[in-house]
Amino acid sequence: MVDEEPVEVRFPVTPPDRIALAERDLAFIRCGV
Repeated sequence: MVDEEPVEVRFPVTPPDRIALAERDLAFIRCGV
């Protein structure tokens, strides 16, 4: 369908924020394990 757009289009996130979220998730996974 044409309505299928990347999530970034509907919820724009700046690259720095994305990197911060990714690092936070990785740290959370490391602490969880």
